[in-house]
Amino acid sequence: MQPRELFSKQEELSSENEGLRARARLDEEKIKFLQSEVTWLHEQIRSLKRAQFGRKSESWVSPEQRVLYNEVELEVSKGTPEEDEAQVEVTVPSHKRQRGHRRPIPENLEREVVKIELPENERFSEEGQPLKVIGWEFSEKLKYEPAKVSVIRYERAKYGVDSGDYVKTAPPVPCVIPKGIATPELLAAIITSKYCDGLPLYRIEEIMERQGVDLPRSTMARWVVQVAQALVPVWNVLSDRLITLFMWPWMRRKCRFSKRMAGRPKTNHGCG
Repeated sequence: MQPRELFSKQEELSSENEGLRARARLDEEKIKFLQSEVTWLHEQIRSLKRAQFGRKSESWVSPEQRVLYNEVELEVSKGTPEEDEAQVEVTVPSHKRQRGHRRPIPENLEREVVKIELPENERFSEEGQPLKVIGWEFSEKLKYEPAKVSVIRYERAKYGVDSGDYVKTAPPVPCVIPKGIATPELLAAIITSKYCDGLPLYRIEEIMERQGVDLPRSTMARWVVQVAQALVPVWNVLSDRLITLFMWPWMRRKCRFSKRMAGRPKTNHGCG
């Protein structure tokens, strides 16, 4: 066989090989798609069986869960005024009319002032006279900054004599969890998110992951237990105060009743 024929045969085999590989890739994608379809159909069958034959308490999605998923649509469909606007009566000479009025933003929030001025080439009137600032028009908008994770690096000074011999080191900063990486601010954020905001630990773990921090839920669970153990003395003091708060009025009433009964003459209720 001539070299030219061998070369053409090689090109034919390589093109056929590429075609087979492309077909194999298409078959793999088709198999994945069909597998996802089968999984979806199985889920639909299970949900239908549960809805038809299962107990009411085992329904797939409860009405409360539907409200959670459709909260935005339900609130919009109510047709109520916007949350940041309240209806205020405005009196004009002929009649009264309703006008939307924005609810005030709390004064205790930190303000960031951004001054907006005209460019220098626009600070002229139509007659060509230069313009100057005679006042400001105010408007306020709410700004939200997501949680920020940072690292505190503690550098404890080591002291020694002139010869370089070590003598002592500055004491470490007191911490709720000794030798741990969690600051009191992080512990407070985890506990508040879990017990006040209703976030499970795995969601807090995902939030930290989005910020590039690997914080397993097992570690956070251990921290919560350690914080609870560290707060036992505070709990005991609060419990004692609460018991004293409720017991003290009862003890005073009991003492008064005992004194009144002690001053009364004893009577004999027996027969005979």
